[in-house]
Amino acid sequence: MIASSPGLFPVVLSDEFRRCLDRVAPESESVVRRRIVRELGAPPERIFEHFSYKPLASASIAQVHAARFESSDVVVKIRRPGLVRQFRQDLRLLYQFAGLLERTGGPFDFFRPVSIIEDFARNLYEELDFLREAEAMRRFEVNLRAYGDNRLVRVPNVLDELTTGRVLTMGRVYGVPPDDTTTILETWGLDARGIFRTAIKAWLEAAFVHGLFHGDLHAGNIVIGPDGSVTLLDFGIMGRIDQSTLRLVREVLPAVGILRDWDRAARLVAALAGDAEADDDRVAVLASDLERVVGRFISTELHEVSYAAVLNEVLGVARRTGYSVPRELALVAKQFLYFERYAKLLAPDYAPFEDEALFATFHSLVGQEGGEPETS
Repeated sequence: MIASSPGLFPVVLSDEFRRCLDRVAPESESVVRRRIVRELGAPPERIFEHFSYKPLASASIAQVHAARFESSDVVVKIRRPGLVRQFRQDLRLLYQFAGLLERTGGPFDFFRPVSIIEDFARNLYEELDFLREAEAMRRFEVNLRAYGDNRLVRVPNVLDELTTGRVLTMGRVYGVPPDDTTTILETWGLDARGIFRTAIKAWLEAAFVHGLFHGDLHAGNIVIGPDGSVTLLDFGIMGRIDQSTLRLVREVLPAVGILRDWDRAARLVAALAGDAEADDDRVAVLASDLERVVGRFISTELHEVSYAAVLNEVLGVARRTGYSVPRELALVAKQFLYFERYAKLLAPDYAPFEDEALFATFHSLVGQEGGEPETS
């Protein structure tokens, strides 16, 4: 989060932490070879036509290696050994720190620190299981194809016969991360605003139509192709939103993004916070705050937005109303911090909330009864 959110954190911190996304010291060749033999039953040179022991990228949980299988370029994602023991130690410290913050009170009540660590711990252990990740990739791909205009958003294909809980083999994707603006804008001459709009629309649909969304969209997990395509990588952390929350959010988005109906939005936000029977006075205060804070923000171009200032104002609203964010939406908020950075790089003059097409899907869903979303 720090690496991708210089709007909230000092640039020097963002630059340093960005190195942790894909430039962690890799495991040795012998460790990689033993892992593949143990998981796939044979050494790499017997399975693949070519296998590079030098990783393409190396992060905290896994590293990825280029290979060739049945005349196709693939990448092999290999989990680091000894992670579970280390995570247990680290999580104990995080729980202690979160509990201290929660007892401190004040603005920390809004974020529910212990709940965030609980979600983090659950996601962390899920991220260690590459079979779960492979299934998430397949489900996300199916959901993307529910709308034809998501054709430029892609997910790598999984090779099931070469995938286990600790090794994941998938088709290789060529491109650059979203912060390589020189290649995207100058070398390829792509429509940067169109790329950002394509990506955010697909992600909003995943989260608030299907209830299953990518929960770790840092720059190392997004590849922009020379054709303007957006490929998402690393589906280890997935967010899931339950049906009751989905119904409310589907109404909040068009109420704010299209209708500017602040009273309606306030009642929906109160319901999201667990106060479905909020009295008129409390709703009026919340509606006024939403219009003042969100109303000013939605008509502002991205390069003029200070997310630190927005966050402070949102915290002020939370303190005045006594409302806090539902735990399942905490991961959503994290992704918006990532989006802020990409938007300022790719489309600084874009005002997303002025783009009604982004919210048309949700507006059409309001009041509809239908099947269950594609969640796992």
